[in-house]
Amino acid sequence: MKQKKDQGVPLILDTDKNSVCVEYRSEYDRDHSCSDSVCPADTESLASDDTAMSFHDDTAFPRSTEVKSSKVMSNLSELRAINSTRNRQTQRGTQKSRSYMIHANRPTLEQINFNKELSRMNRAEQILNSVSTAIDNKCNLNGTNLSTALHRLVVKGGQRMKNVDTDPRLTNLLRSLRNALENKAKDFNSRELANTAWAIAKLKVTDAQILLKLIQEECLDRCLFEFNWQDISNMLWGFATLKCPARELFHRFSVQVLDRDLDDACPQVLSNIVWSFGTLGYFDDELVDKISSHVLVRGLDGFKPMEVSSMIWGMAALGHTNERLFEKVSEHVMSTGLEGFNAPKISIIAWSFARARFQAEDLFSLIEEFVVEKGMSSFNSQNIACILWAFAVFGRMTDDLLACAEEQIWSVGFSGFSDQSFVDLLWAFAASDLTGTCTHSGEDTVKLAAAYLRKRSIRSFSPKQLSTMAWAFARLGQFHDQAFYSLEQEILRRDISEFDTSEMTFIANAFRAYRNSRNIANMCNLSGIGIRLLSRLDAEESSATTVECNTPESVSDCELWPEETECEVFKKGEVFKAKVVEKHHKKCASVRSERLDACIPFQAC
Repeated sequence: MKQKKDQGVPLILDTDKNSVCVEYRSEYDRDHSCSDSVCPADTESLASDDTAMSFHDDTAFPRSTEVKSSKVMSNLSELRAINSTRNRQTQRGTQKSRSYMIHANRPTLEQINFNKELSRMNRAEQILNSVSTAIDNKCNLNGTNLSTALHRLVVKGGQRMKNVDTDPRLTNLLRSLRNALENKAKDFNSRELANTAWAIAKLKVTDAQILLKLIQEECLDRCLFEFNWQDISNMLWGFATLKCPARELFHRFSVQVLDRDLDDACPQVLSNIVWSFGTLGYFDDELVDKISSHVLVRGLDGFKPMEVSSMIWGMAALGHTNERLFEKVSEHVMSTGLEGFNAPKISIIAWSFARARFQAEDLFSLIEEFVVEKGMSSFNSQNIACILWAFAVFGRMTDDLLACAEEQIWSVGFSGFSDQSFVDLLWAFAASDLTGTCTHSGEDTVKLAAAYLRKRSIRSFSPKQLSTMAWAFARLGQFHDQAFYSLEQEILRRDISEFDTSEMTFIANAFRAYRNSRNIANMCNLSGIGIRLLSRLDAEESSATTVECNTPESVSDCELWPEETECEVFKKGEVFKAKVVEKHHKKCASVRSERLDACIPFQAC
């Protein structure tokens, strides 16, 4: 299969990194964080006295070099050989992690018994009461106690734990956790650190960023080969979920992954690793190449639908476009007939292939058939925008698919659309009209979107989102006064330096087309919309430096939502021909623009 060349359309937005991954995260959490196979293993008991040894403790290894006895020398060599073998096995993942040996402080009998009690508790309320009582009674809770309490709160609390951030009992628990991490008492082993990061991300507590930074410092102070595959997966997932910057930590974990045998990592671990790196945008070509090559050899038979979609999403978000991998994923998904793939998973798959520009015609035909047959009642706003964008990228939009999307949009409205999904939807309609693959233009839906701007603030929209929205309305010939008025007021409110050359050009051409439509309709006296903005843009244009804007953005600038790489806009006076449609009950006219010829490739200001 060959990748299809990019369509000639404008860059699609500076996306909020919470878009795809966050909107789908509730789905991701259910499949990747709440099942027994995914949740971190319970820390039910503390290390026994004979294993409470730190890896950094010099006494863990023989130091004497002046031993004369051959018997002692023999024992010394054996000990070194055993330690060396164990270290290599741990790094390869062939031996169970020795993370339980990291404790520098041996637990007391009271701490051991308390941890056993926590492990037997099955209700969040019971866990919170028990920990709160222990803290009030000045009990000395160590890292294992605190980690176990947080982990079991998430596992046993489920959905009820989402709104407990203000619970004073949880506040006390988090305060004790912060004190333990700040004091660097070495009370946490690798599993407990990973479980804690995972639980903090699930609970989304107020001080989550601070706690994760303390965990990061603790991890960087120790040898990361102590972490087993599940620990690595949970740790990376926690940082990525809360968007906590941890480049150095991710780099060191990447080294660990590269040094180990991936045969010992389960599919969920591989998926989590790729997803986490993709979410934070930390591209590591060696890491993704190794995982990609391993998956090609290993196959996808052991991967669940969420693991497949999350892995390929991470690859696409990082700009990794291994054709063999995408072809294998396409074959695997088609072999399942989309069984087990719900709306978020299907949307992620479609977005990933479009983001990588890998056109799998059979796969997209299957997705279209599935969506048209089942309808989009189970698709949320993010899923709808994602599916339409993916099909528009490849010029595969059909009337049936648009009809399904419009039916769902009209039933729920635009209130649930994020800034990104709202603009992506408009872009998809405009790009589909550009390719001419649909006879249905979605005019009524676009009018509904324009009317929705009357009550929606666009202050949170990025410059690229504003310019693309202006382009989409102009491309579709939907010159609604309210939409262009809102756009003009917001753009004038900002510093023009926030917009790059391509964005300014899209905006200028869109407003020129709007003014042209008003001239033809003899409505200039009724509206001054666009005059101030065009004057300002013309002033900037005279001093602007010409640059090329029809090239892909760099990897470091890639966001997690769709973006286009080829730009086409409308030249002033050459693209639109307007006709006035008389309305008998009003003395004004509305303009419906029709395109005369193909769009002219974008030229910079």
